[in-house]
Amino acid sequence: MVASSLSGTFRALRAPGLRAVLLLSWVPAALFVWPEALAAPLASSMGGGPMLVALLLTAGPVGTVVGEVAAGALLDAEGRRRWMLPLAFVAFLPMTLFVLEPGPAVAVAVLALGALGWGYTLALDALLLAEAPEETRGRVFSLGSAGLMISQGAGFALAGAMAEFLPAHLVVALAGVGGAVSVAVFGRRFVGRRGGRTAI
Repeated sequence: MVASSLSGTFRALRAPGLRAVLLLSWVPAALFVWPEALAAPLASSMGGGPMLVALLLTAGPVGTVVGEVAAGALLDAEGRRRWMLPLAFVAFLPMTLFVLEPGPAVAVAVLALGALGWGYTLALDALLLAEAPEETRGRVFSLGSAGLMISQGAGFALAGAMAEFLPAHLVVALAGVGGAVSVAVFGRRFVGRRGGRTAI
């Protein structure tokens, strides 16, 4: 069973289109969680207490839910594909404002508004379905979910490690830059895409 699972994983990662979708899902997700991982030190640096920690922790998830619901309700499948990369950039570029060491209200607002861009993942789900061979779709979707959880866990650990050497607000700003770069690198395959498996 283990050998079969590993074999399926390697086959999935060898397919260029499928690999690009998985990386566009995993790598940005690993960086997106950095503000949550550093909520306590961020709040402390702003002079806040447990309430600010709670607000920083909930800003991203609340914005994510609103963004996904809005993308699902306001955009059709083609619109979600067209807006996938712009929304992904929206998720990360506001984080770069943390380089200015914002106050509590601005920090919470920036995280909530940026998280609206997480609606881009709806298009990723459709791309994953399109790229996965029919006979291995179940395995590919399991791989996608497992990889997402692992990448987010690794993101928490990496954020904490970075915060040992840099102020928390600068670490969040770096996550914004890194997230935008990862979207540009792994998303370039899907620029101008109009469905199907052909990428431009």
